[in-house]
Amino acid sequence: MLRLPSFILFLLLVTHAQGISITPENANRLETVAVFGGSITQPAWSLDGNTIAVAGTRGIWLYDANDLQTPPRLLEGHTREVTSLAFSPDGEYLASGGADGDILLWRVATDEHEVILARSDLGKAKASVTFSPDGRLLAVGSGDMLLNDTVVQLWDTEQQRHVVTLDGHGKWVTDVAFNPQGTLLASVSLDGTIRLWAVGDGISQREPTRC
Repeated sequence: MLRLPSFILFLLLVTHAQGISITPENANRLETVAVFGGSITQPAWSLDGNTIAVAGTRGIWLYDANDLQTPPRLLEGHTREVTSLAFSPDGEYLASGGADGDILLWRVATDEHEVILARSDLGKAKASVTFSPDGRLLAVGSGDMLLNDTVVQLWDTEQQRHVVTLDGHGKWVTDVAFNPQGTLLASVSLDGTIRLWAVGDGISQREPTRC
């Protein structure tokens, strides 16, 4: 029998079915509506709210957020644990990064990875992935804890090609995020700095801020 993950606790309003939002006024009414278990690294919601993706050592589990009793779908493709997840803005694709160094782009409707954007890059684990607001770029933060070799990569999701590698951090890049306009990319690292990257005639780097 296939064992489902039993690791994550989703806390939602009991009135979730009625579409009531969680606010400071009703937050004390939160109750457990579903419990899953196993080893988890990251959850992610599709922007339309219909799908919950859960990354773990086994692969990626996709849950129907509107029917939590339905068994989840399992996406398998990484050879080691999945460390990061991100849905595209239109919900059509799911990007995943793994400890195997691979970046996979999944078509959610078919449960299959349409393309492998990158195979193992010198053993660098992919700690974070995020789409630009228009979905055309995928930013990937990675690193090698032993070699202190860390980079931020940008990928063109339409052409499915590597665009640029951004060097500058001295330790593991733990997260990356675009601003709402898609004009700036922020990256944070275990080196204690936050770096802002701007797109103009080329990629430029603003003075890093140290935490």
